[in-house]
Amino acid sequence: MGSAKVRAGKIVAGQTMVSIAYPSMKQTLADLFIDAAISLPASLQSIPLQAEARAGTFVSAVALQLASQQSAAEVAQALLAAVPVTQGLKLWVKAPAWIYGQFSADAIATHLQQLTAFPPRLPLPSPAALDASFSDPLLFPVQYAHARCCSLLCLAQREGLIDLRAGEQRFPTISTPISWCTAQDQLRLQHPAEQTLIRSLLDFPGALQTPKQVWRSDQWPGVPLPWPLVHQRLVRYTQQWGEDFLHFYRDCRIFGEVSQQNRALSQARLGLIATTQRVLAFLLQDLLHLMAPEEL
Repeated sequence: MGSAKVRAGKIVAGQTMVSIAYPSMKQTLADLFIDAAISLPASLQSIPLQAEARAGTFVSAVALQLASQQSAAEVAQALLAAVPVTQGLKLWVKAPAWIYGQFSADAIATHLQQLTAFPPRLPLPSPAALDASFSDPLLFPVQYAHARCCSLLCLAQREGLIDLRAGEQRFPTISTPISWCTAQDQLRLQHPAEQTLIRSLLDFPGALQTPKQVWRSDQWPGVPLPWPLVHQRLVRYTQQWGEDFLHFYRDCRIFGEVSQQNRALSQARLGLIATTQRVLAFLLQDLLHLMAPEEL
């Protein structure tokens, strides 16, 4: 079995860069295509990948872009033939030459489980580096979302749904095994609000590593953007995370009848909350140097 290459990403944090050796699933798929394209006449530095509605499914028009001497369909088949067999990943071509990649439910579950302990050993910024005020109306909803994540996890522990343990992380981690998949190897989390959060998690931290979205100029690749502009983009990205979680919190119940009749679903949703809390804490504290409150 082949395995995807892990490539460290660099993310802006203040005036410095933070290196994270943690690939998103989307980046993992893109890297496989980039490596496979070495056998083709045209080399690739990036791969256009679009997430489909179903979490873990991506589509690319790269074969249509590379087609010159060969037809797009031939390029697509050549790319697929050059990609090593990768456990948990299914690839196919759809006319005219769209390349689809779909990660299995088990692969997605493994990725989500790893994120429940993200980021690894990242130290808490010094108090002097954090802005303790909550006066920014743009990011207060995100801070509220983080506090809500923490309170839901604590409530779940009191209700006996999960166990939380203290460790090297600055926030407790879930020690209860999460059953992300059903006996039929399907993800339990199929609600549209759940799928939206999962799609974002499968692209994290890759969305922050995308040059045109974060830290390089669209017109001048390789030229760092001024920090105020980078900050604006990080704020918008962080806001979207907060909105997605609050939609999930509004639409997906955890306690009461749900926990009594479908305990595994409640625990899977709590696992999703735990991963979201980790990401929000990272965005607020490590990138934007704001407080990620545990309660409000």
